[in-house]
Amino acid sequence: MLVVLAIAYVLALVLVVGLPLLIFKQKAKLDYLKKQLAIHKKPQLKNVWLSIAGYFGYFLLTVVFSVVIQAIWKGFNADQVQEIGFKDLANPFEYILAFAALVVIPPIVEEMLFRGYLFSEVRRRAGFWLTAIIVSATFGIAHLQRNVGVDVFALSLVLCFLSEKTGTIWIGNLLQQIKNLVAVTVAFLHPELLHTS
Repeated sequence: MLVVLAIAYVLALVLVVGLPLLIFKQKAKLDYLKKQLAIHKKPQLKNVWLSIAGYFGYFLLTVVFSVVIQAIWKGFNADQVQEIGFKDLANPFEYILAFAALVVIPPIVEEMLFRGYLFSEVRRRAGFWLTAIIVSATFGIAHLQRNVGVDVFALSLVLCFLSEKTGTIWIGNLLQQIKNLVAVTVAFLHPELLHTS
């Protein structure tokens, strides 16, 4: 599963970022690419608190969005379990692979693609809020589950704000890793927390 995820993310980066650079012969320099992906600035330790504050902001937004959607759409299932591709992990090595595949790799690539490349492309043509909504809706749809889409839409709004504020994806990347770590910890180490009935 880790190999499949890694290949999928590399292909996504190449197709979305690399191919247009080659086809349209844009400034195919490393500095330009770094700026397009919002990785040109080094992460600053003084901004780490934004990731933690952002986590609480995301959590509040996702609760509000879920409550509103459930009130409007009676058939909406907010409790549907996300399909993550890992089941019945048996040994520490499998947990390490699952950790890499769910907590390390996706936030890095997703931040480069969505809050880096897509955000910077749309942001050149639109204001912040329209850009954040477009990027977040795209990010939600890409997760292919309605309840997960609502959750990551809320997350992406916060990540877009962090990208706009810091000019880089690194603080948002840390926030997404924290969020995924919490989700993986609950799913694999304390699944009883998912069953509150």
